[in-house]
Amino acid sequence: MKQILYFTATWCGPCKVLKPKIQAMQSQLPITILDVDTNSEAVGKYSIRNVPTIIVTNGSNEIGRLVGNNITQERIVELFNQ
Repeated sequence: MKQILYFTATWCGPCKVLKPKIQAMQSQLPITILDVDTNSEAVGKYSIRNVPTIIVTNGSNEIGRLVGNNITQERIVELFNQ
């Protein structure tokens, strides 16, 4: 089953802009929000180097990722639907 992982941080400016959009999408898509400061195991597993980062997985396989401040809802849906 596909899932979207959203890696964020409270101190990250672009994350603060993106987070409300992600939360609005949660009713339509399977999105898990992960704070990098409190989820070190997931950060290591997915080699998170920058935030915000969106990763789409299918089980334990990564399908794709978006990184940086140019992430849009449209790009997330497009990546999810691949």
